[in-house]
Amino acid sequence: MHVFNGNLDRALKVLKKDFDANVRASLRRHAAHVGPGERRRVKARAARKRVRRDQRRQAVTDAQHRRRSLNAYARALDGALDD
Repeated sequence: MHVFNGNLDRALKVLKKDFDANVRASLRRHAAHVGPGERRRVKARAARKRVRRDQRRQAVTDAQHRRRSLNAYARALDGALDD
């Protein structure tokens, strides 16, 4: 770990982030034996969760786009009616 310009807070933040990303995940993986069937089920469950999350986010994005285009259309109509 390198401390640049005496910035110990930044170095600690980097160390904590690295610990969370690498060491903690490794400890969790090696805490108990997980058989191949359970590993497959966990992986499939995570994939389903990821797909549902992505679909939910896409639905929100699509709704926002529809709302923006409808607002633009309404403004265009408003401008055309004013003339």
